[in-house]
Amino acid sequence: MNRKLKIVLIIIAGILIAFSAYLLIFFFSATDTKNIELEGYVYDSQSKLAIKDAIVTIENYRYESNSGKQNYDEYLGKDNFELITNEKGYYKIEISKSAFIVIEVKKEGYKSKTESEYSSKYVTFKTNLEKQ
Repeated sequence: MNRKLKIVLIIIAGILIAFSAYLLIFFFSATDTKNIELEGYVYDSQSKLAIKDAIVTIENYRYESNSGKQNYDEYLGKDNFELITNEKGYYKIEISKSAFIVIEVKKEGYKSKTESEYSSKYVTFKTNLEKQ
């Protein structure tokens, strides 16, 4: 076998290995995370004190629909939750499946704030609200 042919075969093998690795990474990154613990704190941006009774609206997006159909190119399922912070500005919820989470935090006298994050086993938000 001549040298040029060996180089071409090595290059083709490298491309196939890289493509296979890409597909594996895509498949494992584009799946719903199970049993997520989502928690967070809401603070006043100036005083740094906890904000009690802030409304936290959660939009949870899933690759799996309510009927069990899965598609890793788009979100088929969506859940909505609403929580209220306690005296320490804390809230917590457990979500069975998630791919992407959007939260909106509201409190009278403050500007609302929206934050988002891709799901992982533990998701924590620390939200600072500015007074109006």
